[in-house]
Amino acid sequence: MAVESVRRHRMVCLLVSVLSSLAAASAASAEPLPLTVRVLDAVQTSLGGRTSGSQGSQVTNLEERGQWYGVEVDWRPHPLFSLDIGASQGGINEIHFAPAPGGNGPFGGLDRTIRSASLRHFTVAPLYHPVRGDRQVDFYLGPAAGIASYSRVFASSQDELAYGGKIGFDIHLGRTHWSVGGDLTVLSNHLRIFDDSPQQQVTYSRIAAAIAYHWQQRAPL
Repeated sequence: MAVESVRRHRMVCLLVSVLSSLAAASAASAEPLPLTVRVLDAVQTSLGGRTSGSQGSQVTNLEERGQWYGVEVDWRPHPLFSLDIGASQGGINEIHFAPAPGGNGPFGGLDRTIRSASLRHFTVAPLYHPVRGDRQVDFYLGPAAGIASYSRVFASSQDELAYGGKIGFDIHLGRTHWSVGGDLTVLSNHLRIFDDSPQQQVTYSRIAAAIAYHWQQRAPL
C-alpha cells in the first residue's frame, strides 16, 4: 500500500508540474501554445501474449479487466509533427490457483483466488500528422515508448520498458477549440508471472474514445 501511495503521489505531482509549466508558458507567450490535451476512455482493451505461469503446484493467470482511462498532452511545433506525452491507468485480474487444504478444492484439488491489480503506462510518442492541422479531421500515427508499471498481488510489483505504436484521429467541432476522436495504441513489455520465473512478453492494446481541447484555435476553412 505504501508503494502504491508513493506512485500515485508521484503521478499527481508530475501532472500538476506539467500543467503548471504549460500555464506559465501560455501566459508568457503572445500566441496560443500549439498544445492539445486529450482525455481518453477505453472502448476495448486486451492483454495478450504469455499471460500465465506455474510454479510448483501454483498457477497464476493474468486477465485484462476492461477498465482504462488516460490523459495525453500533445505538443505540435510543426504542422506535420507533434510530441505526445501520456499517462494512463488500467486494471488486470490475477487468477491464482493453489492446492486446497486436504486436496478438496473445486478445481481439481485447487482453490481459485481472484484479485485485482493495477497497470499504468507512462509514454512518449513522436507523431506524424499527414493532414494539415487546419482541416476538419486530423490524423496522427507514430511509435511509442515508456514504462509499464504493474502493481501485483501474487508477485512483486514491476516497472518494465514498454514499446509499440499508436494511430488516431481528431474531428474538430466547427471552429471551436474542441474535438472528439479516438485512437488505437499497442504496447509490448516483458513481465514475470512469479518473482523467480523467467520474463515473458505480453502485449497490451486498447481502443479509446477521446475528447480534446486545442489551445490553438483552428483557422477558418
